[in-house]
Amino acid sequence: MNKSEKRTKLLEKIENHVRLTARNLVKFDTIQETLDFTVESFLFVGLCGDRIEG
Repeated sequence: MNKSEKRTKLLEKIENHVRLTARNLVKFDTIQETLDFTVESFLFVGLCGDRIEG
């Protein structure tokens, strides 16, 4: 898999994650709960996800 294909695959994963995260945000009652979920969600992706080398 070349760099372009890896980048495209990673962007698809990020877009999917953002879409799923946005759907989950409606279930929270406070701004703090929403922010906590969002930050934890993206920290998890950062720890487990791929990296783009540019």
